[in-house]
Amino acid sequence: MTDLKALATARELLAETEAKATAGEGGPYVQQNLESHRRRVARLEAQGAPLVQPPVAVAAVASQRPVAVAVPKKPASPTGTREERLARLAGAWKADETLLATAIAEGTTPDAFAVQLAERREAESIAAAIIAAGCKGVKK
Repeated sequence: MTDLKALATARELLAETEAKATAGEGGPYVQQNLESHRRRVARLEAQGAPLVQPPVAVAAVASQRPVAVAVPKKPASPTGTREERLARLAGAWKADETLLATAIAEGTTPDAFAVQLAERREAESIAAAIIAAGCKGVKK
């Protein structure tokens, strides 16, 4: 079995020499040195040196007390429950209680309820405009 220190040193020299050869440094003998270092590393590896370093002794982890980790509580929804959001939408759009109760009973999402309220307001404003236009020509 090969000495790990010798193998590590040989690999370091090989890496340095390869870097010099790549950079164009090292003089006229850089290629010969490169081949020499490659042969040395191959010879040391062939003698049975392990390819990886032996495992380093690790202190017993079991003897350490576990570290307490604070797990944050899931924050309450800043917008509230579905029913609360529907109630706020109904209040903002000035919808009546029956429309709100129907939306809650049917399981309508707040997004769908907002669309319903917008369509309803649009229909009411169109109807009001038609009535207002029709009343202008009517004499009392």
